Amino acid sequence: MRGTAPRVPLAHVVVSVLISLLLSLAPPLSYGATVDAIVRANGLPSPDVIWVGQRLIIPVQSATSSADAGAANNIYTVQLGDTLASIAQAQGVTLTALVNANGIRDPDLLWVGQKLLIPGPPDASALPAPAASQTKHTVQPGDTLGAIAARYDTTAATIARANRITSPDLIYVGMELTIPGKEWAPPTYPGQVTRFVVSISQQRCWLYRGNSIVADWICSTGQRGAGTRSGSYHIQSKMPVAYGSTWNIWMPYWLGIYWAGGSENGIHGIPYDADSGWRLWEGYVGTPVTFGCVLLDDTNARYLYDLAYIGMPVIVQP
Repeated sequence: MRGTAPRVPLAHVVVSVLISLLLSLAPPLSYGATVDAIVRANGLPSPDVIWVGQRLIIPVQSATSSADAGAANNIYTVQLGDTLASIAQAQGVTLTALVNANGIRDPDLLWVGQKLLIPGPPDASALPAPAASQTKHTVQPGDTLGAIAARYDTTAATIARANRITSPDLIYVGMELTIPGKEWAPPTYPGQVTRFVVSISQQRCWLYRGNSIVADWICSTGQRGAGTRSGSYHIQSKMPVAYGSTWNIWMPYWLGIYWAGGSENGIHGIPYDADSGWRLWEGYVGTPVTFGCVLLDDTNARYLYDLAYIGMPVIVQP
């Protein structure tokens, strides 16, 4: 296991695991491979999930070619004691850019030897002109979008759409947020829909582009005792399907519009039971049957979902 390893570029070497931790293997060092490369080559779910006697493929390339590739692609190899925040600071990039460039879902899941792409500067022509009074806020422990918004005298929906956040839960400690000034407005494009209007009394809704109605549908709002709240809102979350834990249901084409206590009310298609798949309220669109949300049939819900965007105005009339 500790003998001299052949240095054949782009070769694969098979070894037997004689110890229980991949991080202490001699082959990754002697063969010039990294832990991350071995994990990928063997389809391992985690660098810790190996066993004595398991045979591993060790991807091998020359040290020169490895270094050249790292320089060309601006690749950083995680070292002992590194955090995403410390790497971002040392490399002169934001934590958000580093997370997005590497598709990282949990910023705490790093391991020694992992390869990270360090993003270069974005194409300036693709970026919107910054608002004059934009400020930056780094998320701290205990922060929520609502609390941050209150601190800067703005709304959670405004911060969400300025940072393209699809759910208020998708922020984390160290994330850098743009806090837009009062004059900031979401970018528009030709043909963009501009607002969605719901009438509780008529159980009907309309999708507008400017002053033109582009869709006119029946809908359902909240049943007695769980009525939909009238008011002016913005779409604050957007998910292909959302889970309602209180009722154990899935709600397709979810567009969240306001918080009601610990739950978010929104617009969605026909919900279905998470265990049986039974479709709740099918055939009842046009009747106030929901627990507070706005219900559309699946065809119209998908149409709206495809056109809607974070920050789009939603007006719920009595």
